[in-house]
Amino acid sequence: MVLSIEQIYTKTTNYFIAKRIVADELIYANFSINSYLMINNNFIYDKYRNDLKNKYFDIYKSDLIIWPISNTINFYYIPLKYQVIFSNCTEFFWSTNLSYKLNE
Repeated sequence: MVLSIEQIYTKTTNYFIAKRIVADELIYANFSINSYLMINNNFIYDKYRNDLKNKYFDIYKSDLIIWPISNTINFYYIPLKYQVIFSNCTEFFWSTNLSYKLNE
């Protein structure tokens, strides 16, 4: 039997939601932005380093605006069975924004 986070942490109090959002921003956001930069530059270190130096903080600021709001709405108001769909829709627009920022 596989347990989901919702089954382990059934509380939707402000504390638990804030914990999930902070963990997402501190752990996953950095990993995903770095991975996207590396893939976008075809694993060429010099190009990756240049984008990391010039674009990372702008992208991270956008991430700090979009994802905490999206996750708050998702965890508070969206029923569990629709949370993946909502998150994927947000991801689609986030990826579009990210592609635009990296290719301008």
